[in-house]
Amino acid sequence: MKFRIAQLALCLAAWAASATSLHARGPESADEDSCYRTIPDCLTTQSVLKDDSEFLIKITNDCGGAVYLRYCLERTDKEPHCGATGLGAGKSTWPAVTSTHNGTGQFHLQWVGVLKGSMAWVCAGKVPTWHDPPTFHN
Repeated sequence: MKFRIAQLALCLAAWAASATSLHARGPESADEDSCYRTIPDCLTTQSVLKDDSEFLIKITNDCGGAVYLRYCLERTDKEPHCGATGLGAGKSTWPAVTSTHNGTGQFHLQWVGVLKGSMAWVCAGKVPTWHDPPTFHN
């Protein structure tokens, strides 16, 4: 009986450890490729749509660690203007990188935490929807 209780305790401890790692977030939970899950909505945005349809968006990283960011800005012809960049903790894209002419004001963001910049594409590859067509919102 003691043996079964000890076995059960070990199984429960192993399950708890694996459940914790599946739900862990932040740089301290990075995997062997330096990838980590961020907290939801840890990027903040400020956008401006000028009279001449120039669309600018400032993206600030409040995730607690570096992220690799994919962004798409919608144009009036419905063709997305997309790019990707690394963004350090507390840093923002302003004023470079994230602007387009003939913009609608709609955008799409996707990101993944990454500790080593050289592993950004590896980390992006772990996100099943990384290469999906953008879904726009403002």
